[in-house]
Amino acid sequence: MLGDAKAGQSTNRSPPCKTTPSTRSDAYKPSVFKRARQKCGVEGGEKSIERPAKRAPATSGTSSIEYMVINSTARRSFDTVVHPNGDMYTGYVLDGVPHGYGKLVRANGDTYKGEWERGRRSGQGTYTSVTGEYTGTWVCDLQSGQGVCVYSDGACYEGGWVEGERSGHGMYDAADGSTYVGEWSKDKMHGEGVCIYTDARYEGGWEDGYKCGTGYCVNVTGDVYRGEWKGGERSGQGECLYAGDGSRYQGAWLGDRWNGHGVLLHTNGDRYEGEYQSGKLHGKVLYTLNDGTRYEGEMRQGQRSGYGVQVLPDGDRYEGEWECDLYSGHGTHTHANGNVYVGDHKRGKMHGQGVFTFVDGRRYEGEVSCDHFCGNGSFEWPDGRKYVGQFVHSQMNGRGTFTDSDGTNIHGEWLCGKFIQCRPP
Repeated sequence: MLGDAKAGQSTNRSPPCKTTPSTRSDAYKPSVFKRARQKCGVEGGEKSIERPAKRAPATSGTSSIEYMVINSTARRSFDTVVHPNGDMYTGYVLDGVPHGYGKLVRANGDTYKGEWERGRRSGQGTYTSVTGEYTGTWVCDLQSGQGVCVYSDGACYEGGWVEGERSGHGMYDAADGSTYVGEWSKDKMHGEGVCIYTDARYEGGWEDGYKCGTGYCVNVTGDVYRGEWKGGERSGQGECLYAGDGSRYQGAWLGDRWNGHGVLLHTNGDRYEGEYQSGKLHGKVLYTLNDGTRYEGEMRQGQRSGYGVQVLPDGDRYEGEWECDLYSGHGTHTHANGNVYVGDHKRGKMHGQGVFTFVDGRRYEGEVSCDHFCGNGSFEWPDGRKYVGQFVHSQMNGRGTFTDSDGTNIHGEWLCGKFIQCRPP
């Protein structure tokens, strides 16, 4: 097939009937065998072969021919020439070699019918083999000029040829229904061309059979890409408009994916700008959402990971380390109500060591777990009171010392925030 609209696969097909030219050695030796016209059904000289009118250019096949001539007596005559391997030529000969119009039937069943010059196919002719049929211009035993080639799988090429290879402007209809119209070089799509696939259309540059350079592609879903290509894939700078949700990406591409610096815009106003890798945000990023959410920092594979700052619409702000889109590591979390926590986080919650300061002046410093004061810590009130001891679920719980604002100390056991028993310090 011509190729995938997204992957940009090449469509390189060797011409059918193409053979390797060989150098004539002792071919065309007159009077080696007896005349075989009667055996081949040639009785009236030229009358036994009907010379067709010249046809429009077409495409396919090559090969030098070596022959033995049966009883050629005239310098130019209508004769039958037989090669030792069984190939047989019937037509005009000059000095014992095909020259003019004639028909070659190879031992393997391949046939050529057309014009010859000094033993080589030159002019207009048709070559037919099991791989297909070429009709068009020949020069020195090779397809050169304009020609049409119909392949055995139903594919068809019509256009220019140079030395047996598709070159110049041509149209290729593939067996899968794809069609390419444009420039060719050395049997491959090369230059400017248009390819219509069953699910997409591409117009732009080609190199060695692959989309390359600047091109435009629209697929069956309506997605539109304009930009650079390499090796059949979107690579370089480009812009893609996605019909499904109306989003638009503009920036760097590699291997058909967003890769490098780019900007993704959604119709609702969400905007993601930064580094991408394999189609996902990866590296330094700045994104703003239509609800006012803003994040600036590092991301890995589309998730906030590393150091970053997030501000929510209600004023809630976190600055610090992230992992898998959650607070993780050391950071400062300023809540919308004014409370501030500075310390360790795990899986989006306070966990480890930290300091929590309430907006009314109260302050906790110590161990935290799952968003609670838990473990050993100290809690201070604005009026000077202070508790140092154990906490569970953000309440004084276990052994601890409470110091009143007048300096009085109480040592003992606490349960759910209440003093229950005195104990020596």
